Amino acid sequence: MRFTKHLLCAAIAAGLSSTALANAKDEAQTTISDGWTLSELSRDAGSAATIITARSAQGPALAFACGEDIGLYSVLVYEPEEELVPQVTRKQSMSHKHYGTVTVAGHERLGHTWRWKAQNGTIEVRDTEVGITLLNAIFSGDEVALSFRSLDDYALTLPAADGAMKEFIAGCPKTAAKPAS
Repeated sequence: MRFTKHLLCAAIAAGLSSTALANAKDEAQTTISDGWTLSELSRDAGSAATIITARSAQGPALAFACGEDIGLYSVLVYEPEEELVPQVTRKQSMSHKHYGTVTVAGHERLGHTWRWKAQNGTIEVRDTEVGITLLNAIFSGDEVALSFRSLDDYALTLPAADGAMKEFIAGCPKTAAKPAS
């Protein structure tokens, strides 16, 4: 079943509170191997971003970050370290662009340019449509395949959406349910 952004967000955000997001300021939590870990990162006094991470059954991890100033972006951590949040948020002076394709359940394909940060072992895309496609795959329980030019291909079986993922969706300005007008 394919969810649209608004249907997915309305179903998830109904009745959910984002108060738990304020409890994890500036903490990099250890990723739980069988679920999603949510952290809040303060950038400055008026700006905050949340980040959620999980390892796939195959080893690589997937992370999503969202905030008013940064929008929604997705990160494939192809060489995961023990602590994912510091790895995903670490600055790198040089990155390369690679075209990548997202395939969900073997049929949905979405192409975009990703930023490869070789020193961090990550490749990221700051595109809301790609992020929504990946989030929909998680809620649907579909396998995600990522294919990049000049890089390895990755097939990921990710943990099911849990309470942490639902809080991330509810608290992200790009995915939170909008009030009916």
